[in-house]
Amino acid sequence: MNKPSADFVKFFKKEHILHLATASHNKPYCATCFYLYLEETNTFLFASNEDTRHIQEALSQNEVAFAIAHHTKILSKIQGVQALGKLSVVNNEELRQAYTKRFPVAVFLPFKLWRIKPYYIKMTVNRLGFAKKIIWGGEASATNIR
Repeated sequence: MNKPSADFVKFFKKEHILHLATASHNKPYCATCFYLYLEETNTFLFASNEDTRHIQEALSQNEVAFAIAHHTKILSKIQGVQALGKLSVVNNEELRQAYTKRFPVAVFLPFKLWRIKPYYIKMTVNRLGFAKKIIWGGEASATNIR
């Protein structure tokens, strides 16, 4: 699958917080995480402990939803993404160092590093027109989502 366009990449690199959504037994849950976007692999890295509710729920399915938004009150500058992806643990010291370089406070906390590999991303970009959507990726289960 091709990589997201420069508009997506620029947005991912500018922001730093993603809202991770999981569910178990029809009970939804949301967690806020600092992320590092890796353009070359189109993946998002975030830190969390394995015993957290969101990680336990994500591991039970290996799929998550997440959202990233630019926070503004100016209607024409509203921009954000809603996405679906596969979760996996990362055991790579180089990536761990890259994450702690972006978020130095993480050095002082015990955590595991996690990767989300998106397969569907919907971006809202109001500067292109009110509620203008750009879709990247997709699977059969995601193609009808708007």
